[in-house]
Amino acid sequence: MAVFYVRSTDGNDADNGTTWALAKATLAGALAIAAAGDRIWVSQVHAETQASTMSLASPGTSALPCEILCGNDSAQPPTSKASSATISTTGAFSISFTGHAYCYGITFNAANSTNAGSINWIGTASYWWRLERCTLVLRGTSSTTRINVSSSNAAHTDHRVDLIDCDVQFSNSAQGISCAAVLNWRKGSILAGGTSPASLIRTLAGGAPTVRVQGVDLTQLGNNALLGISSATVCPPGGVVRFEGCILPATVSNLVSGSFNGPGSPELRVDDCFVDASRPRVMQRACYEGGAYSDNTVIRTSGASDGATGVSHKLVSAAGAHYHHPLYGPEIPVFVAGTGSAQTAVIEIVHDSATPLTDKQIWLSILFPASASTPLSSFADDRADVLATAANQTTSAVAWTTTGLSTPLKQKLEVAFTMPSGLLGVMVARVAMALPSYTLWYDPLVTIV
Repeated sequence: MAVFYVRSTDGNDADNGTTWALAKATLAGALAIAAAGDRIWVSQVHAETQASTMSLASPGTSALPCEILCGNDSAQPPTSKASSATISTTGAFSISFTGHAYCYGITFNAANSTNAGSINWIGTASYWWRLERCTLVLRGTSSTTRINVSSSNAAHTDHRVDLIDCDVQFSNSAQGISCAAVLNWRKGSILAGGTSPASLIRTLAGGAPTVRVQGVDLTQLGNNALLGISSATVCPPGGVVRFEGCILPATVSNLVSGSFNGPGSPELRVDDCFVDASRPRVMQRACYEGGAYSDNTVIRTSGASDGATGVSHKLVSAAGAHYHHPLYGPEIPVFVAGTGSAQTAVIEIVHDSATPLTDKQIWLSILFPASASTPLSSFADDRADVLATAANQTTSAVAWTTTGLSTPLKQKLEVAFTMPSGLLGVMVARVAMALPSYTLWYDPLVTIV
């Protein structure tokens, strides 16, 4: 592994970069002479500015990525890392990343003033960049700039960006992170002082977004969407955008902007997020068939709880929900001990109507281990066959708090299954609703009887 040095204060790209005294002046200059697996030290006082498009092309491979580390230049090589180096473009110029690299402790600033300049991971060849303790800033206020994680290759080869303890900042509400590849963002925040994007994650032509955002402070997002769905002309099919363990803004009301184009549209999943420490956890699913939400108002007495507050799941279906692609609630895992005889999984529901729901409109589906000799699981549900006559789901008498419901009707979903005696396994339950444009609540506490 060769080691190179970068320092803007006295560096020169004509030097060989092998010592601080012979440091390169730019990161691009060091990447130009590096090989796969090499390490590049960037001084803690490095403040690089370029008035043209900047291309940071790492020669690293997926097996041997280059290391780019901000470090204290009082030693050679540095004995401690830092996070104060800056690399910036001015004017209407973007910063583009290619190749494979790990980068620590650098702030990347794209454009300035009213100019358009994006931060791009876009390429026909595969790329992977893992940034840690870095900051991505769109300084130009143009509405056309983005942080882009995408592909210009129809084959969609290996394209991935990991942001670890990284912050982002925007300067126009039309900006955001456009994604048509793999993006993992773990820990970090949207910085104060910028402009909140109308949609944080935006779908983008070129591929399905696979996004996972974990433990990120999104307070500065304001009353804006987590996911923006593009129009049908550019939105790619498929993709899942997940937010887990994040802090949401207190004013958030609608987590999705735009319209889902069909059953193949991207899906938003929000789990175990908080508005603040005093409020319950937030769960949401949003897709073409409708949405699923955590609710703390209509709740079953002695039902599911987050440890402090009762909770139910609220299903709100869209017009496109029907028998063949219903709206599903989130998966509910339950440890079950097999008895060798029939058992029944039960979920309680309530809705605001005098008319009972049938087994073609609402049902419970379970996945469970059915054999001690094979790991293959079995499925069971209480859905009526498409050719059968629908029957009302069973009426229930359990107690609910039904604030806001004028005619609450309580029913239950029941699915029989058999696990071998002594077999302990995980059963996964999901509620499905095939009734379009309808609202109901269910208790996510599965009872086994």
